[in-house]
Amino acid sequence: MRSKSAKVAPKSFLTLCATATAMAAIICSNSGQRASGANNAEQDKKGSQAETLPSDVQSRIAAPRQIATMDDLSKWMTYYYLHPQPELVVQAVLFADKNNLLSGDYVVPLQSFLSRIFAQNPDKLPAWFNEMAPMKEANRTLILTSIWWSNTSQGKQILQQICKTLPEKPRAEFKKQIDSDPPLIQEMPIDHTALLDMLWAAYCATGDEKYIKRLMTTLPWAETDQKNLQKMMLASAAKWSLTSNCEQHPKVLEYCQKIAATDPAMKKFVEPVLADVVKRRTASTGTKTN
Repeated sequence: MRSKSAKVAPKSFLTLCATATAMAAIICSNSGQRASGANNAEQDKKGSQAETLPSDVQSRIAAPRQIATMDDLSKWMTYYYLHPQPELVVQAVLFADKNNLLSGDYVVPLQSFLSRIFAQNPDKLPAWFNEMAPMKEANRTLILTSIWWSNTSQGKQILQQICKTLPEKPRAEFKKQIDSDPPLIQEMPIDHTALLDMLWAAYCATGDEKYIKRLMTTLPWAETDQKNLQKMMLASAAKWSLTSNCEQHPKVLEYCQKIAATDPAMKKFVEPVLADVVKRRTASTGTKTN
């Protein structure tokens, strides 16, 4: 799913991250401490969202107590914004590492998801980083990139310490990269389906509607860019993903309904999504729902 056009992270940075073989030995200034204190205010706000959902939905999306299975990992990531569990971050990463989920098609969404969790919990990041030391060397690039993307002072300190362990030439290139600010996920050009994955992963981590709003900007392409095959395919992929996530996430469905009711310019593009949701539910239950 990744491609050069997706620009999920600068190629030079990924290469340099892969050379940082001494990272597991880096001792962060706070490594001897377990992260503590109140959760980020955004997390507190998102944590109460699950309580507003119907009881049957709450049961379906119940938060796992640990990350021991693929189902645990999937639920933890998919519905994190409803009931944040930052205490399971290290378990989740080590489980994904053990089960070879930190490479290939999983990289882009995990990178986006973890970067938002790291950004929400900057004080916990040094301890988490040290607890992730047992993971495979080849998979650490994803963690380093996620740390960079979190754009936190604690993350920058970790990367700066790693930078000191590198040979002179890659050190200069690595320093240049980590001194730069990462792009905002919601402002990146959507030129590949990988960006759609990033937006959904960021939404699942935060519950912030700005990521859905950004994804929706591709829907008009099905009408305005019919001679551009890439844009047509992206618009189709975005529509499908909206429909699918409306089925999984009541909050996504509510947002789409709100946009259809309040945004005249987007109404004709969002209403087909809502119609598809009704069709799918009717097909699966045999009963028409609204």
